[in-house]
Amino acid sequence: MKKKSLFAAAALSAVLLAGCGEKAVTSEQVDASKLEDFATEYYNEAKDGKDAGLIVIENATNQYLYVKDLTDKDGNPVKITDMKFTKENNTRHSNYRVDVTTEPVANAADSEAIYKFENAKNVETLDFYVNGKRDSVDKVYANH
Repeated sequence: MKKKSLFAAAALSAVLLAGCGEKAVTSEQVDASKLEDFATEYYNEAKDGKDAGLIVIENATNQYLYVKDLTDKDGNPVKITDMKFTKENNTRHSNYRVDVTTEPVANAADSEAIYKFENAKNVETLDFYVNGKRDSVDKVYANH
């Protein structure tokens, strides 16, 4: 009897763990006033600094992508119009491909945006593709 109840408990645990799987990565555009305290300090530093492009601001629980002076391959200013997330593999810690679509803007300041990521462990490890071309994060501010 004990073996059956032990087996049943193990089976139930496996089912529960399978149901609590990894959640999909998502993002939402937020205003600078909605940043956590730690992120506000890094955001101000990044905003006033020389770094440009895709800038990650994160701690152990919250991840943000700050987009500053984003340009296309020819150096023309662009802004993000869409971001799609695709799970790339089914390993224990899946990687996500982030397909970013952009459109031209009048000046680089128009490209500025902040995105809060949900269910991303480390934003800088996501595989970014801007308009189909592999890209990378330009700067990381981490408070772990």
